[in-house]
Amino acid sequence: MTTHSHPLLQLTLPRTHQARRRLQAMLWSPAGEVDVQYMSAEKDAQTLMDIREQPFESITLPFHWGRLMHTRWFHLRFSKNNSGEARYVRWRDQGEGTLYIGGVPYYGFDVAHREVALPKDCREAYVEALCLQSGIWHPEAKGLDSEGSCLTEAGLFYRNDQAWDALIELDLWIDLLKDESARCPHFAGLQQGGIGHKAKVEVVSPLLRRLLRLLDDAIIEFDAKGLSALHGAFGRMKSELKSEGGLVKGVLTGHAHIDLVWLWREANAEYKARHTFASMNRLMDIYPEFRFAYSQSASYDSVQASSPELMEQVRNRIAEGKWEAVGATYVESDTMLACGEALARSFLVGQERFRELFGESSNLLWLPDVFGYCGCLPQIMRQCGVERFFTTKLTWSNITLFPHSSFVWRGVDGSEVVSHVTQGLGYNQEARPHEVRKAADEHRQSDVHDEFLMPTGYGDGGGGVTPEMCERARRLQALEGVPNTTWGRLDEFYDRLEAIKDRLPVYQGELYLEYHRGTLTTHGALKEAFRGLERALQLQEASRVLGNGGPIDPHAWQRMVFAQFHDYIPGSSIHEVYEEGIPELTSLAEAAEAEVSGIFGKGNYVVNLLPMSRPYLAKSGLVRLPPLSSVDPETLEPFAPAPASEQTDGSLNSGRVSAVFNDCGEVSELVTDGEVVHLDHPLNRLMLYSDYPHQFDAWDIDRQTLETGVWVDSQAERVDWSPETGIGLAFKRSIGEQSQVEIRYWIDPAQPVLQIELILDWHETDALLKSHFSTKYLGRFARFAAPFGSVLRSQQPGDLKDEAMFESGGSRWATVMDDSQSRGLSIITENKYGFSCRQGQLGLSLVRSVPVTGEDTQHAQVVTTSIRDGKKRDVFSDQGSHRIRYAVAAHTAATPREEQAAALADYLYTPLYRSENESNAGLLGMEGGESLIPAWSKPLANGDWILRLHEVLGRSGRLQMKFADGWSAERTDLLEQPGDPIKDSLEFRAYEIVSVRLSKQS
Repeated sequence: MTTHSHPLLQLTLPRTHQARRRLQAMLWSPAGEVDVQYMSAEKDAQTLMDIREQPFESITLPFHWGRLMHTRWFHLRFSKNNSGEARYVRWRDQGEGTLYIGGVPYYGFDVAHREVALPKDCREAYVEALCLQSGIWHPEAKGLDSEGSCLTEAGLFYRNDQAWDALIELDLWIDLLKDESARCPHFAGLQQGGIGHKAKVEVVSPLLRRLLRLLDDAIIEFDAKGLSALHGAFGRMKSELKSEGGLVKGVLTGHAHIDLVWLWREANAEYKARHTFASMNRLMDIYPEFRFAYSQSASYDSVQASSPELMEQVRNRIAEGKWEAVGATYVESDTMLACGEALARSFLVGQERFRELFGESSNLLWLPDVFGYCGCLPQIMRQCGVERFFTTKLTWSNITLFPHSSFVWRGVDGSEVVSHVTQGLGYNQEARPHEVRKAADEHRQSDVHDEFLMPTGYGDGGGGVTPEMCERARRLQALEGVPNTTWGRLDEFYDRLEAIKDRLPVYQGELYLEYHRGTLTTHGALKEAFRGLERALQLQEASRVLGNGGPIDPHAWQRMVFAQFHDYIPGSSIHEVYEEGIPELTSLAEAAEAEVSGIFGKGNYVVNLLPMSRPYLAKSGLVRLPPLSSVDPETLEPFAPAPASEQTDGSLNSGRVSAVFNDCGEVSELVTDGEVVHLDHPLNRLMLYSDYPHQFDAWDIDRQTLETGVWVDSQAERVDWSPETGIGLAFKRSIGEQSQVEIRYWIDPAQPVLQIELILDWHETDALLKSHFSTKYLGRFARFAAPFGSVLRSQQPGDLKDEAMFESGGSRWATVMDDSQSRGLSIITENKYGFSCRQGQLGLSLVRSVPVTGEDTQHAQVVTTSIRDGKKRDVFSDQGSHRIRYAVAAHTAATPREEQAAALADYLYTPLYRSENESNAGLLGMEGGESLIPAWSKPLANGDWILRLHEVLGRSGRLQMKFADGWSAERTDLLEQPGDPIKDSLEFRAYEIVSVRLSKQS
């Protein structure tokens, strides 16, 4: 009997879903029994060795267990396998589980990884279970029950490999079918099921029509002749729809972005590393073509410590070329908040750990999820041996699209790195046809670069690639309408990209992320502790240089750079992270400060531990303390007489700085060193904003938030207060409904600034507090500090790209200027990083109170309150007491080095010490090149030391250096490689990071 093809192709898609349900029913069959026992001891984070001799209890399923973020152990016994077929163990728990066989992590169970094949004669295993569900991007991630994680199934199964293959094939065709349907502009679209009219398939692409017909025929074969016939039909489909692959191709790299803290604690992330590494290692046994890359040497360190056997397996995979250890930094660091030296140390610590773990460093910086990329980053990279860069995060920008995917990123100093950015896709890809097609369409350089990178696998909470993704990857080659896509190595991808570097576009400057601007301010106490440790390490290392004490304990630096993780220092993690982290940062800082005080605690000599001179009021007048030295200030030649200070109820005058205050406790007039600051309104005006971000509370400040500002107009009450040095006065004001602030102003006669301190008792909610400094400096650009150097951003209304920078990062200082950049006003802060600048008005973000991550509704399914530790915590960030310090200073083109904003940001908040002896570190002084700022002194093991400087105003020049007798110097870099000797001067270029090695001749 001859049959004719029916014309009702609109009925095909509902038929595919019915066929899918039938295949799923065929997929698994019972293969034996699993006896599950649970270790009921309430001790958290025990190792397998710890628990082997402890009692376990038999349980029945479903079984609720655990406190949030705690780990527990299960013991599994399997019945004998009499068939010889491969058996799969299924573990279906709301939380995560790591299967141990033979005492070694074997596979990770989570919402995306439910089954794994057991070794042939395996009869026993353990599961280390984590009471946390973090695969937030997966459709099965519904959260934990209020009673704890619920284990609903632990079983043994045989897999029907024919049904498995057919299900993978069918899902692939359905995905391609839906994507092609969406691309047909004159088609109403395919309806999946349900009752009612289905749009007729009329004006559509030939590929869609052919897909519908072939799928319809295949399902008819399945209905009539069964599973084998379906396989044959799919084979014919692949032959008929075979393609040469098109003009571009996709390169898949296995990926498992693990947040080292976020909705979980650091210990949980260490668990996640074992969990994920075990799964990826197992998949490489099953899919030899699979390639995987992972960054963050901190994770490798944790696996080495907790499971050296698993780490050895990872090393073997690296030797096989299947696994790449990439990333360069110790963690995937935030690049906006750390000071330049701390950011550089993230590279130095990370590269050292890579070399110790694997024998070589990484030349690829892998930062998929960081909230902006500072303009000095390419220079740091190149000086640390890193020449390649990757991210996906720029696709999150919400105003302007980043213009490139493959490009040369040129830093503010001119350093270049070859770069690739995903467009249209993030880092949680599943190797589906629609993803590949979208990536190909949005590949901006497909005219000169015929491939694009696709990170594949589940990230944030780890988990990584799944067997289904590996299966789909095998089928993404030579498929009609889909670019040819295969697994590949990152180093080979970048080798090919580097070969066409000359044809790639160049993008110069910072990579500003138009999103997550609130992270510059959120959790002020955390940022205070972080900056406190930076300063303490700066002083500790300087004291070792001056005292010839050698390098400090590397542990402090490891913990400092760990805190740079991009959900740690930005303030976007849960309370538990900071309940552990802030005390640790504070304790490390106290230990460092105690060492310094123990060395330089008393005596008649004044100790300046900064590598630059700084002003000091001696009995003879104003003098400059030499860099990194212990001196008797009375022996120094004054550069000015001691100023005569005057104070009234509404004014302060030190001779260098004069300020007048209004009834609201604001600055109505300011003069520094004879330079009148041109004000449009009083300075230090407080404004309160309603802060309701549209999606990510801890991360974001919306542009509309800045439309809600209300000036704090309460009358100021004078209060009695005197500074430790100089002259000062204070005012008390109310803010909002529940908050109070004492505003203290003072002037140190040695310094060219008006210092401000807020003692803030803050209890507002859903609120942002800023201080505004309105001037008449209306130049095109304002200057914002970067970790090293600075960046110019527009302060005038205009392009959307400029408008998107309504809240911007500044590494503790910013300057508003006229167009000549010769006059302006600088704000210098102790530990504040969020600024705004529009039409002469420079704003400083002080505190913001939004729901803390985990207290918000968005992340409630992960942070299950009922099984948390029971502590009462503030819902809103920054509640309570704050001590906030900042200063204002006039900016001029001729400002000397020690009065540049970058220098003030260091020495205003760095104490002087005392010593019983006179000493120096070989550097007696510097002249010229006033915008080249000494930033750090680093001790070396042999008695040498490194002087780190950075140019901050975009000027090139020459620096004259004076050394003590018996000392020599040479240029070097961040890796401390030998360079040219320095006789008495060095040249520098705009925004250059300069390193000088000083040696004392024996």
